[in-house]
Amino acid sequence: MFYGQLMQDAWVAEQLQHFDLRRGYYVDVGCHDGHELSNTLYFAERGMPGLCIDANRRTLELAKKTRHAEFECCAVSHKNGEVGFKVSHINDMLSGIESVYPDYKIECKTLATILDEHHAPKEITYLSIDTEGHEYEALLGLGDYDPQIITIEHNGKSEKASKILDWLWSRNYLVRNVAWDFFAIKDRVRFEK
Repeated sequence: MFYGQLMQDAWVAEQLQHFDLRRGYYVDVGCHDGHELSNTLYFAERGMPGLCIDANRRTLELAKKTRHAEFECCAVSHKNGEVGFKVSHINDMLSGIESVYPDYKIECKTLATILDEHHAPKEITYLSIDTEGHEYEALLGLGDYDPQIITIEHNGKSEKASKILDWLWSRNYLVRNVAWDFFAIKDRVRFEK
């Protein structure tokens, strides 16, 4: 069973069909509650180890109850520090970094910092990023980590989408646009058992 809103997990599973998922590693930035519309739950259910990251304290606690993974409660950007976070009263999934009227302040880290702290492998099998507008900044903080497959939301915002696309192309990803996400895989990557 797949859970991704745009079938991100089904597409990634197709790319990994000849790969022993237990040998991989996923990172889910903006994991929400770890279940609803999750891009990584399918892989966790099949034994792939991974890391779930979210700045919404309440929904991350829900994820901890239903997922077997490592967890990090923080915002993700291109530099370490502190940022404001706004919880959406319409839907928790729409929560994000907010500087004007935040609900609370939260620690903000680069992906490289978080991955270093969790002793993640340098080669990430699958990276999912959905942070309601802060996706490009999250990519900028990857450091020398090398995701083989990325799905990343751009919400159709042309300037942000253009920056994300340039970043992906400059690192040799083949990119497919699906609604408000980019599905990207490293050129010439082959997954074998």
